[in-house]
Amino acid sequence: MPCFGMGSDLIKLGSLILPEAVPALSGRQETRVRVNCPECGWEITSDFTWCPQCGVRTKPYQCAYCRGWVPVGMEVCPRCGAPEN
Repeated sequence: MPCFGMGSDLIKLGSLILPEAVPALSGRQETRVRVNCPECGWEITSDFTWCPQCGVRTKPYQCAYCRGWVPVGMEVCPRCGAPEN
């Protein structure tokens, strides 16, 4: 049994969702670059913080205790000694 009138609602819903979901439609330029994980070589994009394949951190992060920057590969904050969060 057909549902009349539902199509126009879906089109309205799509127009609300698509501009945020698709950068080309929202006017934002795509800035992600494809790179390889330094640990396992899995192809990721430059905006990834963690590698989904091996779980290694791919970007520096701010320490939860002192807000200092912790470089990739360090397990403790070089500024205050707090463990990786």
